[in-house]
Amino acid sequence: ERFKDTLSNAYFRNTRAALFIFSQDDDDSLMYLDKWIEDALVYSPKDVKLFLCGNKKDKDVGNLEALHQQADFLAERYNIPKVFYTSALTGEGVAELEKELAKGVLGMEQLKRDGVVDITEEDEDDEIENPSSCPC
Repeated sequence: ERFKDTLSNAYFRNTRAALFIFSQDDDDSLMYLDKWIEDALVYSPKDVKLFLCGNKKDKDVGNLEALHQQADFLAERYNIPKVFYTSALTGEGVAELEKELAKGVLGMEQLKRDGVVDITEEDEDDEIENPSSCPC
């Protein structure tokens, strides 16, 4: 706690985007994000883009309705436009999240103009061919 402000300031300074990830198989992980989001808003530039993502979409954890409602509430509270649901294991939803991060940080027109990436609205297969390897 003694160094929290110094560390948070250093961590979030000059941040253009902040991605907050919670585990869909651990209800507590979503609850802890509230403080991280608050810190990001305090220590980041005013135009920081916030993203919220529920990971482990591949896990069969039963009824996720309550958790998704809590995630939607958190997103609405902090003006986060959408909650993404992904699986790091299968890659499901990861490409969509990456595209939105790129659009949010750089802006769609800048990306097109610079030819950095081709961001299209076409549906793509988000599955990773070899799930045992990292898609990075």
